[in-house]
Amino acid sequence: MTARESPPIRLGLIGCGGIAYWAHLRSLRSLPQFRLVLAADPLPAARQRAATLTDARMVADPAEIFDHPEIDAVLIAAPSHLHAGLATAAATAGKPFYLEKPLATSAEEAQLALQTIQCSGVITRLGFNRRFHPVHLQARQLIQSGILGRIHSVQTVFCEPLTGDALPPWKRRRASGGGVLLDLGSHHFDLLRWLLDARIGSALADTRSTHSEQDSADVHLRLGGGITVQCHFSFLTGPADHLEFQGDLGSLLVDRHRPTSLVRLRRRSGYGLVEGSPGRSAAQLRHAFHHWLRPGHDPSYRSALAGFADAVRGLPDPGADATDGWESLA
Repeated sequence: MTARESPPIRLGLIGCGGIAYWAHLRSLRSLPQFRLVLAADPLPAARQRAATLTDARMVADPAEIFDHPEIDAVLIAAPSHLHAGLATAAATAGKPFYLEKPLATSAEEAQLALQTIQCSGVITRLGFNRRFHPVHLQARQLIQSGILGRIHSVQTVFCEPLTGDALPPWKRRRASGGGVLLDLGSHHFDLLRWLLDARIGSALADTRSTHSEQDSADVHLRLGGGITVQCHFSFLTGPADHLEFQGDLGSLLVDRHRPTSLVRLRRRSGYGLVEGSPGRSAAQLRHAFHHWLRPGHDPSYRSALAGFADAVRGLPDPGADATDGWESLA
């Protein structure tokens, strides 16, 4: 029996809020690699809503999941200020876990959690699902091919209009895990490291609080190899999520709201640029079709959970682990 033919991984879900309801529970229904056994949330309304998408048993206390002998792995989608404690509990129980980002809300909590995780040896994956998005997988291939030459600078923008009732109370305060740096910026910090195979050497940030704490930020990063990065994150403006890489030979625009990346290269003769979209794999063609049908379709949540199943079964996957979570948070 191969790893992919193994019996379903018996899963426990902690946190039945927005990301679990709109992304994870819907993804799990089409992933035969998993069988959701238990789902925990202290709020009866969250449990009741989640029960419309799964026949898993609902409980209030996540300790029941850690203590359950038939739970093979844990999916943690609780508010951010609970992440470090729940990750530590999962590692102590010896259960592989998929943890929504961030790893923690402070460096001190993250270091303590990481120590426990590393000592336990459990498989971990952080919810940096953007690594699994077809346009980002394509971008990594293009950058590694050398088509852009040496990368000198990157500009990134990630904005989601989330104000007022669209933000749950815990997302409105930095201490409980709110703010654009933890919620949005963490994705781009991880993508930059992964796409460029580079570490972040220094960071300067200017944050602003208009309707909630740190709901806008501008960040300047310096990566290994002298690459400079300028980022803008906001809950106040219209949707945007793109990264643009500037190299010796041209530029690459990677936009999650486009079906494919856009490459601009210097002309071989004369002045100017040649613009075009690179070839697409079967997965990218499927994404382009679904994007045409539903522009908001994002396959990366499902693919990231499938990658977690592969990791638990000893198969390779491009997912981020707890150490990557620490690097993004730091």
